[in-house]
Amino acid sequence: MELADDLTQAKRAKVVPVRTTTQNASGSASALDKAAKAAGRCDATPPESPLIVYCRKCSTIFGDTCTFVCTHTELRTVTLSAATAVTVREDEPETSTSGVTSGSTFLRVHCESCGARVGRYYRSTVRDLDLMRDGFSFDQEAIGSYELGSTGGPGVGGRAGGGQAAGPAAEARENGGSAPTAAATRHIEAIETQLLKVENLMLLFNERIEVLEAHIGIGN
Repeated sequence: MELADDLTQAKRAKVVPVRTTTQNASGSASALDKAAKAAGRCDATPPESPLIVYCRKCSTIFGDTCTFVCTHTELRTVTLSAATAVTVREDEPETSTSGVTSGSTFLRVHCESCGARVGRYYRSTVRDLDLMRDGFSFDQEAIGSYELGSTGGPGVGGRAGGGQAAGPAAEARENGGSAPTAAATRHIEAIETQLLKVENLMLLFNERIEVLEAHIGIGN
């Protein structure tokens, strides 16, 4: 009887850890599934401040996040509902056959100035990518951005593509010349800031005018 009791207790001791391990594995798989699904969905959370989006290769401005639609973590894209200075290859539709975009039909988007491929325009999408349909989905590697009204525009530095600040004094030192006085530097930087703000406003007004003209049929 003592031997039988010992065997019974040994069997029970072996069963307990097996059950615990199975439950932990199930929980881990569930967490991974949730993370994978989240990465495969569109995120419609807009940036905190308005951003200007431009071509990383030639600095041509494509638009701003006033027309922001969504981002996608896995695809590494930013989707805008409107864009300028881009060419859409409407005569070359393609259908994705793999990944989260499998089954989606898209057109390639190129920069009008330098010809670089900068993203896709989706004509049809799977359900998880519905927000990206009929929008300009720019590849994050192909674009840069800077905050509206900042001095960090294309070719200037700051937030543009992760560059460093390059004010007049810094440029003068790099070129081997004498740096301007502090007062002159502040004055020049103030002028640059105002000019950039005017440029940004003109871009925004131009886009609004184009939308209004299209809506009332001017130019048809």
